[in-house]
Amino acid sequence: MEDEESKRKSKEEKTLKTLIWDELKRCLAFKICLQRYLDSKRKRGRLVNIIISGIAIIGAVCELINHWIPLAILVIVAILNAFRSEIIGLIQPEEELSILDNLYSFYNHYFVDIEKLWYDCYNKKASEDELSKHFFELKKSECDNRSLYNKLVWSLNSKDKEFMNNEVKRYKELYSTEKEGTKEECTKTEG
Repeated sequence: MEDEESKRKSKEEKTLKTLIWDELKRCLAFKICLQRYLDSKRKRGRLVNIIISGIAIIGAVCELINHWIPLAILVIVAILNAFRSEIIGLIQPEEELSILDNLYSFYNHYFVDIEKLWYDCYNKKASEDELSKHFFELKKSECDNRSLYNKLVWSLNSKDKEFMNNEVKRYKELYSTEKEGTKEECTKTEG
């Protein structure tokens, strides 16, 4: 009877440990994704601003050379305005990027909390009930943010997806060891 109870507890512990580990990897992927996504969108926005500024400068300077050049620039600007909705589709509004900045900050803190939970679970620093309660409280705090993430991250290119997967894989390899023929995740100290 006692042996069955210890097996059940061991299985529950592995299940909780697996849940925490999977959440840690998922959270890391979200962090990397948000960082790459924000960098990409901000670079694109700066590029469009440089192009528009360049066109305006060219128009102003070229009037001194020839009075037809500003007319040509005006036509270019009119064409750009005609396709403004397509251009806006390429550039995410700064308000949304600010929300994503806050989301990135949330996932940084969330990652640290989950990593601490993983450490406590692996090193048996807290009881199963405490770990479980804390884990599900953290998960609950993340629900609204997940929906914001899905709404505001429009798409990822394959290069970013590959980078994200490689970073998660690298993290997993860093914090994994082989013990007695079975894979057991744990925290390693670098040194």
